[in-house]
Amino acid sequence: MSTLDSKNDKGDADPVLLALLESKVNGYEKSVFDKLISSRLIGAIVAKKEENVEMMQALFSSNDGRVAMPVFTSVNELTKWNKEARPLPLIANDFAQQTIEQGLDAVILDIASDHRFVIKGYMLSCLAKNMDWNYPDQDSERLENVSKIEISKGVDCDLYVNIYGPSNLADEVISLGKEIAEQEIIRERAPLGADLFLTPLL
Repeated sequence: MSTLDSKNDKGDADPVLLALLESKVNGYEKSVFDKLISSRLIGAIVAKKEENVEMMQALFSSNDGRVAMPVFTSVNELTKWNKEARPLPLIANDFAQQTIEQGLDAVILDIASDHRFVIKGYMLSCLAKNMDWNYPDQDSERLENVSKIEISKGVDCDLYVNIYGPSNLADEVISLGKEIAEQEIIRERAPLGADLFLTPLL
């Protein structure tokens, strides 16, 4: 039995969101995120007969041990991945909150498609909190208290990034470093990675 409201929601994908996911043009991740804020997605409910629990939301485990929640733009995409799964429609924000509350690593959108999209790290946190998200180098809120940034060749890595700012930015610098490491362009141009350091202002 479907959990979709058949009168108002036929389980089709939002054509605008789908077009953005399929475009993969430079900078499309920002456009996808902005659209996701108000998008209905579909979770997967599957049979699980253990500890008296018959149904549960499906999870996906990668080879490296990370666990993600698969969600879908449409019932068709859900069925493509698992024909036995039941659809669970929720706003994207709800899935992001559940992912964080359960200690999962990411949300994977349309996992069985060529346009699959992974929401993790700072992007996942922003989606869960209904906050704006942007690329690390364009995130003005993070950089507003930074006095200067120096980038040089690293010793055991490709890039050495020294950020001059108040000491209370330490957690933000760590979070920023993790997000930068996940960017495809960084992996391509700096395969040995980048080390970020915070130099507190006197």
